[in-house]
Amino acid sequence: MKNFISILNLLLIVCFQINYAYAKKLDNKDIAAVITDIKGNVQVLKKNIIKWVDVTPGYVLFPDDKIRTDTKSYAIIILANGSEIKLNKNSNIIIEDFQEKTDELKLKIIYGQIRVKKFSVKKTKLVIDTDIATIIASETDFDLKFYTKLIVKVYEGEVEIKNEVGSIRVKSGEQSTTVALQQPGSPQKIIEKDTWQSEIESPNEKILVITLGAQKKEKIKLKLKKIY
Repeated sequence: MKNFISILNLLLIVCFQINYAYAKKLDNKDIAAVITDIKGNVQVLKKNIIKWVDVTPGYVLFPDDKIRTDTKSYAIIILANGSEIKLNKNSNIIIEDFQEKTDELKLKIIYGQIRVKKFSVKKTKLVIDTDIATIIASETDFDLKFYTKLIVKVYEGEVEIKNEVGSIRVKSGEQSTTVALQQPGSPQKIIEKDTWQSEIESPNEKILVITLGAQKKEKIKLKLKKIY
């Protein structure tokens, strides 16, 4: 079946073990992510569409899709490069681009907060843009909060933060605060760990149904099992 793919890229997503093979392209576009868990009301806006739509677990995301949560909503998104992203309430992000050959995935945080856990069989790159700085990460666990200023806390690994003024590296156990038109703030010891991500968790095992194709006639049922 030509639409069938190996989600090898999604295999380590959230360090879940997936016992199915599934499709790498859909409607001639690379799959960039899958929403696996939702709490509350989560919406997606497709490119060139003016209406936001409510989504459910199993919703497939492509480059240029926007995802938002309201005041009581959270989501878990698995990116095609092997990253798990938890989306906090009052957040709005865009999946900008996915380069399958290099496993490089780009996001833009319009506003909000995310927790990123990166699991991959090889070094891949996650690039996150905001209006005041860009964050570049590989196999890392970090929290990013952006409203009027950017706060990045690294719990494992290392990230680079850069803008037109300068760049820094933030290591495990450190945080950095950046404001507009200034160099990223010098790393400091994490003052307070974030706990909001406990508001949404994936069960140890679950069945996820993914709908494929514009006509929504093809469905794949996945049994997911946590292995971490």
